[in-house]
Amino acid sequence: MSRKKNFKNLNDKMVKGITKSGFRFSINTDIFRDMEFLELLAKVDKEDFSIIPDFLTKFLGDRQKKNLYEFCRDDKGIVDAFKVSDVLREIMESNDLKNSLSLPR
Repeated sequence: MSRKKNFKNLNDKMVKGITKSGFRFSINTDIFRDMEFLELLAKVDKEDFSIIPDFLTKFLGDRQKKNLYEFCRDDKGIVDAFKVSDVLREIMESNDLKNSLSLPR
């Protein structure tokens, strides 16, 4: 019962922010109730980096993923995987996102 209460505040809440590097993002916190997303997150946490493209699509959506890739593209046209990872980390660690979640700690 208390678990359901903890997820109650996640319904339809959009969190918007800008990373320190300047990437603008908008996350629907409903994603944290999505079991498929949680499975992908667990794989990323276990350092299965091959699923990061799928994780980004699920987490950001197609449009924001494309924007992120353009944001991280260097002058040679390469989407810098390290920069993508850094921006993703910034989003996941953003105070706006953390403060919007009332998950058990």
